[in-house]
Amino acid sequence: MVYLLRFVTRLAARRNVQLSLSFEPATDESISVSELDAAALQLCRITQIALFSTEINCVESGKAFDHRHGLRNLCPMLKGGLLRVGGRLDNSQLQYDCKHQIILPEKSKLVELLIDHLHKVTLHGGTRLIIAHLRQRYWIHKVAAVVGARLRRCVVCLRYRSATVSQRMADLPAVRVTPARLFENSGVDYAGPFRLKASNHRGNWSYKGYVAIFVCMSTKAVHLEAVSAYDTKSFIAAFRRFTARRGPCRHLYSDQGTNFVDADAELRRLHAKSSEFYKSVITVLSDQFETTWHFNLPGSPHFGGLW
Repeated sequence: MVYLLRFVTRLAARRNVQLSLSFEPATDESISVSELDAAALQLCRITQIALFSTEINCVESGKAFDHRHGLRNLCPMLKGGLLRVGGRLDNSQLQYDCKHQIILPEKSKLVELLIDHLHKVTLHGGTRLIIAHLRQRYWIHKVAAVVGARLRRCVVCLRYRSATVSQRMADLPAVRVTPARLFENSGVDYAGPFRLKASNHRGNWSYKGYVAIFVCMSTKAVHLEAVSAYDTKSFIAAFRRFTARRGPCRHLYSDQGTNFVDADAELRRLHAKSSEFYKSVITVLSDQFETTWHFNLPGSPHFGGLW
């Protein structure tokens, strides 16, 4: 449109033809801001003449709009060949385009192009953001519906705002839905390691400590026990304290301890250590506490669910 206006203006100047269009072409080849603004106004004039010819004739002749007309409450006026919103904000310090927006029909190609441009400028902004930018200069009838319908055609927004597929969860295990005594069926896992110090004296060495987390399978109650080391003896001591306070635990659920490491070499070493640890603990629990231990699959700590 800018290049077209340049051609028309220069051709009219050569033939000494007076144009009603106020357009000053730039001296160089680059497009100036004033040229872009004049081109936008000219596009608005063309759109209004094509779709608002009856309304423009009514305003020019001073006739009143029908009481059911959508523009009647806007008090439209004709300024510079453009149909604008009237109102009572002439004494306001707002810019002229904000006080008297250009009226555009909702079903026009120009409106679609404006929405697409603002959608890209605002980095794929939403409906409210686009409406806020549009109303700084334009007034579009049913703007929310028009903008919403246009944004729903954006492929990028459809891709990133589409609803994600949710996994349908399996049925809960029997121990989760069967009423039982508190901590009769429990899950256990370790938290840590934490650096512990025997005292605050200077030069005192620190060591690794853990927290054994016991979770009741039926009530989701949580019991915490401090564990001084990752070995059989420390866990048996923590389990003794747990059962002494909460009562006997008939079924204990846990993973196989391989979720504490990342490196493959360290993973294999600790997996072998964990296997020996669980074998010795199972023997003690079966003999002294009458506890049955249930394991997840190796390398699958997420199978625990609750704990």
